[in-house]
Amino acid sequence: MKKFAILLGALLLPLMLFGQPEIICEGIYPQHLQDLCRGEDGSLYWCFTNRLIKTDAQGNFLRGIAVDGHHGGLTVRDGLLYVSTCYINDWSRGADYSEIFVYNPEDLSFVKKIPFPDATGIDGIEATPDGFAVAPFELLNDPSPLKWVYEYTPDFQLIAKHAVPVGQTYAGVQSLKATRDGYLLGCYGSRFALVDKQFKLLKLYDFDAGCGFLTEDDGTIMAARLFDEIKGKQYRAKLTPFQLSELPEVPPPAETSAE
Repeated sequence: MKKFAILLGALLLPLMLFGQPEIICEGIYPQHLQDLCRGEDGSLYWCFTNRLIKTDAQGNFLRGIAVDGHHGGLTVRDGLLYVSTCYINDWSRGADYSEIFVYNPEDLSFVKKIPFPDATGIDGIEATPDGFAVAPFELLNDPSPLKWVYEYTPDFQLIAKHAVPVGQTYAGVQSLKATRDGYLLGCYGSRFALVDKQFKLLKLYDFDAGCGFLTEDDGTIMAARLFDEIKGKQYRAKLTPFQLSELPEVPPPAETSAE
């Protein structure tokens, strides 16, 4: 009985620490995960570059479609699913142009495309009280410490551009999610930024959330992780819980003027 109790405690420890277990997205996909979001009914939407997947809250497959271009960040607003999409012929030169694809979240049927003239490439996107926040795609390994977030109205009229001193990243802000106090910006590598509602930097963490993440009210971050991957052939993804309060903080880079 004592050994059983010890084993049970070891199994339950992650749940006590993080509040919930890992969530595995059912299925194997030909390209890696770019981002994910939660729907209004609790469903999860996973963007595997050229596949858009809908699962239930536990990761069980519900529906999937093949998609055009390089589908990236995604968010739900007013009953519609919005996905940032860019078209890239030469990765060394960056994206050629971008659009916002809009889908019906119930069955993933296509609704419309919205041209995006303010940046040739885009990645992270999140619904805001005023409309949307969108992170432009950057050249790979851009040395600039400033990463950008653009604010838009619900019909994608530009409101403002915000420069955030995150530091050098690979391809800029990949995932963007709202929190109770502002927003979190996820990048490949080790840059995870908490900003306020005006996109001013509050804290910078040494944490990789470039493949996407979800935010919970208790401060838990459900960060996407790839596993069982064979590069260029198969990818699987899961969500692993982390407490925001336990992530290591790092000092921000010296701010430079945004031109």
